[in-house]
Amino acid sequence: GYGLAGSAAQGNRRVIFVITGLTSERERAEEAERIVSWAFRQFAQKTLVTAGQRVASVPVWMGAADTVGLEPAADVRLLVPALVQESTTAEVVYTGPLNAPLTAGTPGGELIIHIPGLPDARVPLVVETDVARGGFGKRLLTAAGALRARYLDGPPAS
Repeated sequence: GYGLAGSAAQGNRRVIFVITGLTSERERAEEAERIVSWAFRQFAQKTLVTAGQRVASVPVWMGAADTVGLEPAADVRLLVPALVQESTTAEVVYTGPLNAPLTAGTPGGELIIHIPGLPDARVPLVVETDVARGGFGKRLLTAAGALRARYLDGPPAS
């Protein structure tokens, strides 16, 4: 049979494909054209978040600041099926509060993008700015607040 490993470019997008088991050169050419047309028509490359764009603000434990922003280190570009672009959702996941001191650019969480019909896309998020360790007063107030929550506000409901 006839087969083809090929690629096609449109603007800054490239589609790479492999087809096999066709019965003629003409069938191979027609199938290749159908695949390329379908790929460019049914999927759109979208920039969902740009590098440096804050996607979440998370609490900081014992830091000079109470919160810090999380952002992607690079632009987040994905191929999204044309029919489900409006159904795309995202969530930020982190283990926190983050412990001070923090340095800008260090890992702080993850952005999980849900596109219907496709596996989740996971994008690392980094700390937006440096957060120094809080001074003595800040640490004292934080510790007092934690003790109060633990002993005066009562045990958690079961």
